[in-house]
Amino acid sequence: MSLPLSFLICLSVFNLCLGTGPVEELIIPKPWSKKSPESKDVNKAVKYAVERMNNIAKGRMLFKLVSVTSAEKQESSKIKYQIDAIVKASKCPKWKNYDIKSCILDKTQLLCHFIVILNPRNSIHTLKSKKCSKLKKNG
Repeated sequence: MSLPLSFLICLSVFNLCLGTGPVEELIIPKPWSKKSPESKDVNKAVKYAVERMNNIAKGRMLFKLVSVTSAEKQESSKIKYQIDAIVKASKCPKWKNYDIKSCILDKTQLLCHFIVILNPRNSIHTLKSKKCSKLKKNG
């Protein structure tokens, strides 16, 4: 006797639903592991996060990555990065399409915590969350 589709038991802890169809794959995320802030994959993820931050931020000026202070990685069907980074406001307005590398930096510094997800099947990053707070000004 098979159960109707409406009779599913979902285990949200594992994002697994058991029912009439076969379960394709149970992927339990591995624990978070520390990554070198200078690693190539972390750099790609944080670069994407700062680009998205510049696109969605309400301010007028672009932000530039100063440094990555810590990074962690978690693997499952997708790769998740937790990255803490320092970014600075620049004096380049968003609407003028400046190359951020040539922008003069302002004194405003932010400490940002990014969560970036990488889908290894298509190499597409997604910014899941961004939380930034101001750091004290230099000088």
